Amino acid sequence: MLILTPLRAAGEEFAFRGYLMQAFGGAFGSRVVAVLLSSLLFALAHGVGRDLPIFVDRFAFGLVAGAPVILTGGLEAGIAMHVLNNFLAFGLALAFTDMSSALNPTGGTWWSLPGTLTQSLVYLALATRVARRMGLATTHTPA
Repeated sequence: MLILTPLRAAGEEFAFRGYLMQAFGGAFGSRVVAVLLSSLLFALAHGVGRDLPIFVDRFAFGLVAGAPVILTGGLEAGIAMHVLNNFLAFGLALAFTDMSSALNPTGGTWWSLPGTLTQSLVYLALATRVARRMGLATTHTPA
């Protein structure tokens, strides 16, 4: 879990925020459309056949995960957020239930959405503040 969780989260961030979000942004010329479409695909990849609350939860996480890419100019903050989220989910599953319930959730409720949004938005605010204090450039001027 300690080795594979960060690698899996980083891989998902490279695919959905690193590649797809940039591709959609270039194709449509809009950051908003890029974040929306990559978040939709992220949620679909995590199980469209599952309960609607779980799908909306994953879509909301995707929306918030797209924001640090734009606000910090890189994937690092989004990867860290995804790793922390997965460690929390898998750690709680190991402590209180079993891993299969964390890897294949069913019977989701709308009560998971406030928790996801709270933890994700607090992380986003902290990461954005740190990025601004560090003076990270969020745009690139081609040579």
